[in-house]
Amino acid sequence: MCFEVIFVDYHSFDETLSIIYSHPSNYQKIVLSIDEPGIYNAINFGISHACAEWILILGSDDSLYCAHTVSSIVQYLMVLDYRTSLIYGTVFLMQDRKRLNQFFSPNDHFTTSLCQQSIVYRKQAIIDTGWFDTQYKSTADYVLNLKIIEHFSFSSLEFVDLIIANYNQSGFSSRYTDKMYLKSSMFIRLKSLGLLVKTSLLIRSFFSRNSVLAKILGFQLTSAYKLSCLYLEIIVKRIFLTKPTPNLTNLQSKPLIK
Repeated sequence: MCFEVIFVDYHSFDETLSIIYSHPSNYQKIVLSIDEPGIYNAINFGISHACAEWILILGSDDSLYCAHTVSSIVQYLMVLDYRTSLIYGTVFLMQDRKRLNQFFSPNDHFTTSLCQQSIVYRKQAIIDTGWFDTQYKSTADYVLNLKIIEHFSFSSLEFVDLIIANYNQSGFSSRYTDKMYLKSSMFIRLKSLGLLVKTSLLIRSFFSRNSVLAKILGFQLTSAYKLSCLYLEIIVKRIFLTKPTPNLTNLQSKPLIK
C-alpha cells in the first residue's frame, strides 16, 4: 500500500510552506496551491490529485494521534470488506482532553455529525456521491456522509476502535453557522436515514425547528409542502416496504487484498 501526504495552500502569507518543507517525511509529499477560497474547495482539490484508494483529511491545526496511527489504520484497511465506503474511529479533543465518537447508529447519524478527522474515506465513494458540496461552508462533510449512507448503505460504514486524530475544537466549524445547511438539513437527513431511524425520532423531527411546522410558521409554504411529501413517502415505505437494498455496485470493482 502506497502513501502520500498532500498539502493544499491558499495564498498563505505566513510560514506555512516553509514549515511544510522543513519537515522530512517517509511518504511522498505533494504541495498544491489553490486559487479559490473555501475549506471544501481545498479538500476537493487535494482529493482530485490523490492517487491512493483511501483518504484521511486533517486541518492544519489537527494532527494524527500518534506515530503508529497510519500503520494501525492500514491493518484495518487490509481486512475490510470491499463494499466498505468509509471507516471511522475516534478523535482526541485537545481542549477537553477526552475521546469523541463511538459506534454511530442511524439515530446518531440523524442528529449528530461524525468528526471528519475520525474518518478514512474510500476515494471512489467520495467521487460517486458528488464530492464535498462547496455550497456548504462548514458542514459539507456531514452532508457527504449522509449521501454516502443514501447512495451505498448504512452498512457500508465501518467503525474501528482506534483514536485517529488530535482534534482542535476551536476550528472554523465551531465559529461559523452554516445557514445553507440549516435550510436543507431536514431534507438531507430524511432522504438518507428516514427509513432507518426510530419512529419516535422521526416524529420528534416533524416538530423540530427546521421541519414542517417551523416552515409553515415562517411562511415557507413551498418548503413545507415538499417536506410534508417526503415525510408521507417515508411513512408509506416504512409501512408497506421492506428495508432498503444497499447500492454497492460502484464499490465492487476493486476488492481489497485479504
